[in-house]
Amino acid sequence: MARSHSPSHTSTPTLPRQPRPLTVPRILIHSQSLLGIGHERRTQLIADALVDAGVDTHLALGGPSALGGRSRATTHHLPTLRAADADFSALVDDAGQPVDDQYKAHRSAALAALFEQLRPDALLLELFPFGRRMLRFELLPLLAQARAANCRILCSVRDILVAKTGDDATRKRAWAVDLVRTHFDAVLVHGDPALIGFEESFTEAAALGDALHYTGLVAPIREPLPDTTRRGVLVSAGGGVVGAPLLHAARECAAQRATTDQPWTLVAGPHLPEADFQRLQADAPQHTTVIRSHPALVELMATQAVSISQAGYNTVCDLLATRTPAVLVPFSTDTETEQVQRANRLAEHTQFAVAGINQATPDALARAIDHVRSATRWPQFNLDGAAKTASLLHAMLSSDTETAQVSTGDKDALR
Repeated sequence: MARSHSPSHTSTPTLPRQPRPLTVPRILIHSQSLLGIGHERRTQLIADALVDAGVDTHLALGGPSALGGRSRATTHHLPTLRAADADFSALVDDAGQPVDDQYKAHRSAALAALFEQLRPDALLLELFPFGRRMLRFELLPLLAQARAANCRILCSVRDILVAKTGDDATRKRAWAVDLVRTHFDAVLVHGDPALIGFEESFTEAAALGDALHYTGLVAPIREPLPDTTRRGVLVSAGGGVVGAPLLHAARECAAQRATTDQPWTLVAGPHLPEADFQRLQADAPQHTTVIRSHPALVELMATQAVSISQAGYNTVCDLLATRTPAVLVPFSTDTETEQVQRANRLAEHTQFAVAGINQATPDALARAIDHVRSATRWPQFNLDGAAKTASLLHAMLSSDTETAQVSTGDKDALR
């Protein structure tokens, strides 16, 4: 049974409006991490690019943030929600308790009050309506509020959705298309169709028509990489929620392979259960370091001979940006197919090795490392997705501002 919540504020007060120069467009981005940190990290890269483009950018985050404070955008934290498990069976609060209607109403009211306070020119929803249907209780009212305010509405979505089949999946896809046609000005797909098209995981993509725009992959590095001798093996598990099997398999391989010349670094992630983290540290072999996180993980990756990781969106972008030879061990379940699809497609274009978690034995990992460490084939995918997203949005909002100014001038001339 859902726990009865008593939020510190039973009603959300009306917040004072935040003024800004008329020539500076403002955007509110809603991003909700339910499992891991991938969605939040991609959104923060986009938010920072918007700040660089001169947009007054605000982030509404609603998950157990592990990256809070790193973005240069203004961040607003909603009451915490996360998935109860890897199957997304239910929503729970920061204490792991199921949330009830009162808690949801409090969150929805807080989001509505934030929108009223900011009065943004654009609202960017990360993944919805192609995912995050569990948040309909707050996002459908927010869409209505934004449309009533004549606000631009856009969707920010990665290149591959989780595959679903059956009549219910068909209805959900039709519902998403209808919602886009009714409420959204654009769908920004953060991918490169040369790698994979949106229609491969969303079969009704053609029905979105001119609303669909590819931005390129949202990669973190745009400067030239340092010319350095690569050494060592980096093992990373994203947020760590489902990373324990990969990390333990890699630790066993490190016991056979780690040397002074080729040290291993295992980055567990902020959400790896503490018991697993303690065990990894206690059992770490010689020349192997186990840490929760690294302040400059991408820069570290750029110095490594080989990376072993899952195949999440952000990790793959890091690998392509740093041109790091990689062994991919994608996370997968009966309902989570996205990483497997991404890993297999990358293997067609690169020399990356792919192994299922059940096949990621120490010997198999060792063979894969030897196979990929001399990788030389690097396709030229578009990795400039953050800047392209910012450019598209800034152009759209600047056009709106100019139109509004001309319209105001015409009215004044008629008086």
